[in-house]
Amino acid sequence: MLNFRSLVEYDFLCDAVGLRKHVQDLYDRSRSFAQENKWQSQLAAAALMIPCLHYLGLRVWLSRMLGRMAWSYIRLGEESYARRALKLSESYDLWQAAANYYWASEYSYRANKERLWREFLNSFRVLCADSLKFGVSDETSDLELAVAFYEKLIEVEATEVGFREANNQSDIGRYHELKARMTSEPMDFMTASEHYDEAGLHSYAAFCRAFFFICQAVKQRTSNLRKCDLYSHALEETTKHPIFVDQDIKEILTKYLEVQIACCDLITDLENLAQDISKTKEIEQRYKNIHSMVVGLPDSSNTAHLTSLGARFLSLSRTKAWRNLIAFFNEIDTAVCPMEVSVAQDLADRLDRVQPFLPSLTFLATREET
Repeated sequence: MLNFRSLVEYDFLCDAVGLRKHVQDLYDRSRSFAQENKWQSQLAAAALMIPCLHYLGLRVWLSRMLGRMAWSYIRLGEESYARRALKLSESYDLWQAAANYYWASEYSYRANKERLWREFLNSFRVLCADSLKFGVSDETSDLELAVAFYEKLIEVEATEVGFREANNQSDIGRYHELKARMTSEPMDFMTASEHYDEAGLHSYAAFCRAFFFICQAVKQRTSNLRKCDLYSHALEETTKHPIFVDQDIKEILTKYLEVQIACCDLITDLENLAQDISKTKEIEQRYKNIHSMVVGLPDSSNTAHLTSLGARFLSLSRTKAWRNLIAFFNEIDTAVCPMEVSVAQDLADRLDRVQPFLPSLTFLATREET
């Protein structure tokens, strides 16, 4: 409890000297550095914030910043420091600490540190079950728990003292994106993008808009041209904005969309084949191009095909949907291409079934495969 003298000092430093604004500026810089893959600079900015946050008595934000420091340490390969920062964050706020562990698991997974991913994910589940008293059972999937956790977290954050409302917009975005990854409902992706934009996380927002169009396309059953148009909009979202980290995620999503668009063009040509038999050669070339984009060709120097890109993501490459997609190209004759629309539609369906397991800039978390 602050006495009158310390309260006067506190108000003076916050209002006249601008301490609260100074900390907000540091927070914005810290987040910007992380977005630009400048992990050492992010740590330096976070370290400057810690004493100020202690003075202001903002324990939630101390926990929050220790989590961000842990994520930088994961990127830098300093696992022992990451563990220490995460453990320290527990002593300040358990809700933020749980969120820190969940995001630390995501950072570890996308860095192909599977052991660390499992360790931090287990810590997240333990905190939720033991300290936050969530109803967690062995049957509760990681994604189901994450959705339930973030739904409650944003309620808790709404009652907390912060520097400005936009600071918590990222967690609202995460809740809606996680929910969308579980249900593939397009509007949840669009809602997530709006909150990410409010938080200044514009690359996350762009990729959520891309998934909004992808999910709409997957649900499109009446117009192949409309489906192609939706994939084109998604491709524009993934390519028009620069990103500084996780270029491999941008690469695989871009390649996936290029394959989807090529498949739509193939179906359109096959549907019109009866009216123009001369399109046979063009269709054969389309099959060859799609084959090259997905699994490569023996005479091709292209190594950035969908199969090689997908191998970087265990959350994708281990799925039955992914294996079924790759199997398509072992089942067709590339020398004598099939001219039935049903075969191309089978390929389109296999591509659609891969959608829930594609990585986003924010999350690799996926729903369980049925």
